Amino acid sequence: MGSLPMNHFALFLVSICILFLLLSAYLAFIRPVRTLAMDPGTAGLAFEEIQFVTEDGTILHGWWIEAERSPATILYFHGSAGNIGDRIETVKALHGLGLHIFLFAYRGYGQRKGYPSEAGTSRCARGV
Repeated sequence: MGSLPMNHFALFLVSICILFLLLSAYLAFIRPVRTLAMDPGTAGLAFEEIQFVTEDGTILHGWWIEAERSPATILYFHGSAGNIGDRIETVKALHGLGLHIFLFAYRGYGQRKGYPSEAGTSRCARGV
């Protein structure tokens, strides 16, 4: 008498799984940090501030760091936690390998307006 029928228990488990999947997709993009801890100049790197517009009109911000006679350019996506100001040590190491680097802040990260989402991040990437 104190237990749920098996079909109710199965429905409960399926509901928990669906909730977990929806929540995990949401949580993957909710750690934006608005304050820039550092810029490339802090690490002794010369850089150029770049602003560009995505297909939906969002203005994004990035840093172009040029290397001497580089054979390649790294397009650096900073990930879903923090922002570009938290990636300076990695950028410095990549630059030390003689590579040009362009890193940018997605919508909702750093000094950019909006809120991050998978679709928005895809629009940001196409804007580069």
